[in-house]
Amino acid sequence: MSLLSWNCRGSGRPSMMEELKKKIKDVRPMFMFVMETKCSVNKGVSLITRLGDFESFVVPSQGLSGGLWIFWDRSVVVEVIMSESWFIHCKLSVKVNGVNKCFLLSCVYGNSKSFIRRLPWPVLTMFKPTNDESWLLMGDFNEITCPEEKCGGKHFNYSKVRTFLDMIDDCELLDLGFVGFGVCW
Repeated sequence: MSLLSWNCRGSGRPSMMEELKKKIKDVRPMFMFVMETKCSVNKGVSLITRLGDFESFVVPSQGLSGGLWIFWDRSVVVEVIMSESWFIHCKLSVKVNGVNKCFLLSCVYGNSKSFIRRLPWPVLTMFKPTNDESWLLMGDFNEITCPEEKCGGKHFNYSKVRTFLDMIDDCELLDLGFVGFGVCW
């Protein structure tokens, strides 16, 4: 199963829909997460409809920031369990070689302001499965975990990312990496 996560930095840009169509054509994902859409639910649903025959769920932006879309191929069953301005937590079910496979998925967009961003990390720990269920987190945490992920600016400070690192440890997460540019600015 292929998944796509993209920080579009605003759905109002004329080139955004063309960029997203190209990504969908190239990757052929069964599930997509688009963040920082900066739009309402109605506009989000309207734009997703123009991309193809997808099911969708939209969290509206708050003013000119935030906004989350998830949309998926109709062969995938998605149950949204919980959502807030910065995440969508859901359960996905898809057939693989005729066998139904289920897993939890948390789509996350961390606020660009560090004092706001660090507050919700402990919330993610409540999503950690207590059984053998698989769990995937994806998105843009707007956070770094080590000095090597930083380029320029102020010196890296472990105390500023401690809450994020604690959440990673508490949830027993493993960074799978990414494809594409490491930064979007």
